Amino acid sequence: MSRFYSLASVPRLHHEDIHIHVRRMPYGAVSGWIHETLRAGEAVDISESLGECSYLPGHPEQGLLLMGTGCGLAPLYGIILDALTRGHQGAVRLYHAASTRRACI
Repeated sequence: MSRFYSLASVPRLHHEDIHIHVRRMPYGAVSGWIHETLRAGEAVDISESLGECSYLPGHPEQGLLLMGTGCGLAPLYGIILDALTRGHQGAVRLYHAASTRRACI
């Protein structure tokens, strides 16, 4: 079984940990398995990155405006980490939205 998830980390070397955010979905086969069975340190197979959501260096003084909903914070978190690691100096604004107050917990 495969699913698409966003990275919440920016591993630069193969031995670094990879972090993902996975919301537990009712009757979700993969999200249920991740939350109930998978344990820290266990190996899983992942494919190469298929997205283009990343920090573009070159203007470290320029502000960043990042917006996401639900578990959409994962790639934004990775962008912020990458920007700060590369010495970004501009303001970083992160906005998060949810359909209900409970969705933010």
